[in-house]
Amino acid sequence: MFIHKISSRSVRFVLMAIATLTISMSDIWAQNVNVTGKVTDKAGEPLVGVYVLIQGTTTGTSTDVDGKYNISAPSNGTLVFTSMGFADLVEPVNNRSIINITMQDNAVLLGDVVVTAMGIKK
Repeated sequence: MFIHKISSRSVRFVLMAIATLTISMSDIWAQNVNVTGKVTDKAGEPLVGVYVLIQGTTTGTSTDVDGKYNISAPSNGTLVFTSMGFADLVEPVNNRSIINITMQDNAVLLGDVVVTAMGIKK
């Protein structure tokens, strides 16, 4: 009887270990890649302060004065590039370590903007 209890405890322990490993396998398979790159406009000029976010998270960074960025992202993740005056760009990582981006203008006609000066006295 005593030997039977020890073996059933061992079986439960092994089953729990297998279940824990199975649940955590998704974290092991989704390894991060250090992604670097440069963000430019259509003229090839570097863009400063472009937000680079990992889609679905709050993890992100921004480009430096040379338009360069560096972020650790899941190898199967997606990066979202956003900047005022430019259309948002979504780019899958696909296990790449270098992703250079050219952002397109998102022009707003200035004829649609009305500026008012309230409370100004002469």
